[in-house]
Amino acid sequence: MMIQRRMDGSFNFFRGWIEYKNGFGDLHSEFWIGLDNIHLLVINGFTILRVELEEGNETAFAEYSSFYVAGEEDKYRIHVSGYSGTAGDGISCAGLYCNNDAQFSTYDNDNDLYHLANHAILWKGAWWYNKGHRSNLNGEYGNNKHGQGVNWYPFKGNENSLTGTRIMLRRP
Repeated sequence: MMIQRRMDGSFNFFRGWIEYKNGFGDLHSEFWIGLDNIHLLVINGFTILRVELEEGNETAFAEYSSFYVAGEEDKYRIHVSGYSGTAGDGISCAGLYCNNDAQFSTYDNDNDLYHLANHAILWKGAWWYNKGHRSNLNGEYGNNKHGQGVNWYPFKGNENSLTGTRIMLRRP
């Protein structure tokens, strides 16, 4: 089940809480399925996460054997473990700059652990930020400024906005 796709920058992903909660975009192009839908998929057994990344003709993937997103009462906190793949671990690592165990943040609902600024505004996206990020797949398409684009740090760093991403869930 695909829950997110980026491929051409045709949709602006710098959106607010309600849109990320409910979903937006075009299923035949770029889209975000919605945090409520992701939570429902997880509680219905879709607990394996696969992230596919593209940079030009180069591809990589990260797969996680355990994936959970809490409900809105916990700001859709993410829990991920069991990494395998070729892209490097962009979510489940431990540390302040990792995304694991973070609540979801948007420009109008700041839930990151950095109290001096809203990371969704700073990083031009909406994502699971702690005090930084190693991935920012809802960042600004084509933006190569540090940390503001569609980034997966272990694959291409924070100063390279990826040309394509797909985030998918499946049952074990």
